Amino acid sequence: MDGEAELCEYFYNTFNSKKMEQFFFTCGQSHIHQLGGGKIWDKDSVLQVNADNEEKARDKVFDMFGPKWSMCYTKETISMEYYPKGICAIVSA
Repeated sequence: MDGEAELCEYFYNTFNSKKMEQFFFTCGQSHIHQLGGGKIWDKDSVLQVNADNEEKARDKVFDMFGPKWSMCYTKETISMEYYPKGICAIVSA
């Protein structure tokens, strides 16, 4: 999915009648994923997944990357200072 399509999907889900939760996924030290459009998800960035719940967010990430990711966090539990590249992409489940 390209950046413009991701942005449209993000705004659609953000303003849709049901508010989705935000989850933040990290990679392990050795995982590197090419996301398209020159974007890379690695140990220095996080992937934001908007979903109804954590289970759906995890399912989305597993469908996209298999077991090659590390942790799932919420807005309350993520410490962004450990991810200097910030959010690399936003997807919806």
